[in-house]
Amino acid sequence: MDASRKRELERLIWKDRLRRYLPVVAGVLAFVVLLSILPRGTWEESQEVTGTLVALHQPEGQLSDGQTPVPTEWVVELDDGQQRIVPYTSKLSFEKGRRVVLQEEVHSTHGGTRYLFLRYADAE
Repeated sequence: MDASRKRELERLIWKDRLRRYLPVVAGVLAFVVLLSILPRGTWEESQEVTGTLVALHQPEGQLSDGQTPVPTEWVVELDDGQQRIVPYTSKLSFEKGRRVVLQEEVHSTHGGTRYLFLRYADAE
């Protein structure tokens, strides 16, 4: 095969590769740019709510060493009657029936609500 035919064949091979892979690469780059531009949303503080400690939410199962997992969430009955599970992020002891103040936060994108323990109500 002479040199000019070889160069033409290589040019056609590279042209075919570009035609196949360039749309895929462009699509991936466009997707990454779109994800970086879109707002991610945040948790926004909306209000403080009060409720009563009802129970500890015990995770199911056992740890690998056979021990029972430590409760990591409190069940709180809000003043409006709804029960919510609140992450236990404090070193405070659980006292059933004690009044608590929670921070209610609403997500700006999907509207989900979460509750965070702030303090015991009688500590004010």
